[in-house]
Amino acid sequence: MRINFINISIKTLISCLFIQACSTNNVQLLQKKWKSVELRNPQMDEELRLMKIYIDTVSRQAPMMQKTDIDSLKKALQFELDEMLKQQHTILENTLMEFQSNGVVYITSIDGVDSALYRIEEGDIVVDEVGLKGYGEMMKFKILSLTQDSLSLKTIIYGDTSYVNLIPIKN
Repeated sequence: MRINFINISIKTLISCLFIQACSTNNVQLLQKKWKSVELRNPQMDEELRLMKIYIDTVSRQAPMMQKTDIDSLKKALQFELDEMLKQQHTILENTLMEFQSNGVVYITSIDGVDSALYRIEEGDIVVDEVGLKGYGEMMKFKILSLTQDSLSLKTIIYGDTSYVNLIPIKN
């Protein structure tokens, strides 16, 4: 009975040390400046797909549309779609996350630089604006993969799931 207790205690201690080592390793891997290189959002992708179908088939959906200048409407809709895709690309190209050793993350976007506290908690990066500024929000990013060369995150905001891939950049 005593040997069984000792075995369980040793296994528990080793597990705790392993988890702590992995957590520390993740923090050390995370502490650099990351640039977003890919954003996937299944809901947004489906809406874009449906918009493209709508643009292609708009005159077939309503008989009155067949009598109007449908080409101008299609061009206007396509222009709006193209502009939205360009803006999405600009946002992606200009988003940086810099995780510092003092527990502060700086997030740079086309809107400027913002800061918050961060911590790793059960495989998530928890970004806490309230803890740093006294106001704001708390966000969770699930770490899907973290290596020296890449960071893959999953976030759910208001029920909408996004996947972000980032790579480290030199300062």
